[in-house]
Amino acid sequence: MLRFSQRNHVAGILALAIPLLSHMFLIEPKPVQAAASKRSMTVEARSFFDQGKAQFAAKKYKEAQASFAKACQISSRSDSAQYYLGMAALYAGNHRLFIDCMTRVVVMNKLKNSIIAKNALVNILKYSRLHPYCALNSQEQLCRWDTRRHPVLQICVSQGLALPPQYQGKSLNITEIKEFRRLFQTGTFVQSLVKEPTFKSYQAQNAVSALRKWDWAIREGLFKYAFTNDPGKADILVLWTPRFRAGGGMEGLTNYFGTNKPGQGKVIIQLNTAGLSASKGNAYAQLMAAHEFGHAFGLGSHSPGADDIMTAKIYYDSDKAHGISENDKAVLRAVYSLDPDNAW
Repeated sequence: MLRFSQRNHVAGILALAIPLLSHMFLIEPKPVQAAASKRSMTVEARSFFDQGKAQFAAKKYKEAQASFAKACQISSRSDSAQYYLGMAALYAGNHRLFIDCMTRVVVMNKLKNSIIAKNALVNILKYSRLHPYCALNSQEQLCRWDTRRHPVLQICVSQGLALPPQYQGKSLNITEIKEFRRLFQTGTFVQSLVKEPTFKSYQAQNAVSALRKWDWAIREGLFKYAFTNDPGKADILVLWTPRFRAGGGMEGLTNYFGTNKPGQGKVIIQLNTAGLSASKGNAYAQLMAAHEFGHAFGLGSHSPGADDIMTAKIYYDSDKAHGISENDKAVLRAVYSLDPDNAW
């Protein structure tokens, strides 16, 4: 979900009020309630983890790194395993792995709920210019595409199609989602779509250009996509609406619709035909759409960083153009390296 602002200046990222703890003060947190089974280590992973702790205490950092890596391969969502792997990598001289592990800890935790994530972010900021952010959605779940079931994502940027008027420009409630699930399963979903008269063809072109901003993820092998003209076959479907009911300058909205068949859900993006007008420029429209594609690929939260594409507000009249930042890239890489709570 994305809103806009007309201010010309964006304040810098607020400094974190977190005490800098010694790197040797390693915390093993209790799993949070959300997705606890994903966060818990298996017996096999715990064995490697305990072995790594003993090696770390003996300052055998390369050996510890190998043991913690095995624990993470088995239980990727363990905060403790990722954090210890990162610290072992730091002392073993593997700076890249250190940053990657600390980023994963930040990505899979709400900072306000996790001391270890706060410490991980402090470590990242001390050793790099990255400022990753949480990727959990509003249900505190980590969600992304299952690339085994979806080796090539099918994306349809429709030519003006919209949800029926009663569903346009809003997040659907549980009852409405159930209705769309039924339409998906019966194959009558396309028949429920209507043409939005305010749509202009250049708006679809902007959406395609926005999608291309994520092609770096294809080059890195995170996922692949192809275009389809059939909304019924699309995994990600771009639709249109003349307004959003929430108001407040909202320009885009992304919803996930599940089915009872694993890997057969859909992500639907709605973009604003009135807000994304020519008066604000194509570049602005593309940034708005790129933000929503970020949600569609698995970035469930907004970034506190004003220059990230996943910021909650894009300043279309700012002198500094937004784009997909190194922070955005680092977070998406982390999302696709972790076992999700919900695989689309």
